[in-house]
Amino acid sequence: MDQTDGTDGSVDIGVSLSGGGHRATLFGLGVLLYLAHAHDERDQPLSRRVSAISSVSGGSITNGFLAQSLDYRCAEAVQVEVAAQTLATQLAEHGVLFARRRVHTLQGYPLIDLPPRRFFRRLAGSEAARAGE
Repeated sequence: MDQTDGTDGSVDIGVSLSGGGHRATLFGLGVLLYLAHAHDERDQPLSRRVSAISSVSGGSITNGFLAQSLDYRCAEAVQVEVAAQTLATQLAEHGVLFARRRVHTLQGYPLIDLPPRRFFRRLAGSEAARAGE
């Protein structure tokens, strides 16, 4: 829903980022990059007029990553580009669950740099073993 702020007639922009895994994450990133680069009639970036960003699933990866990286509404386009490049690189190297974290042990099993699928399988196995005790 568009709302004017009442002073200069400018319209606030609400952005909604949909789900759909890698594609949604990267598509949402492209939308936010576009808004950071596009300018209005007063030569201000459209990102300055974004009043809210909502998201689900794959779009939330973009939303959460950028929210932790910068203040989108105040960021310069080059700052958004740097954050976008970081996110895109992590997606390319590790997938959506870039959860390759250094974890020392879990129930005596070493979990150093396990791919996410093996990490969660091992975690589930440890939980099941504990429940059976």
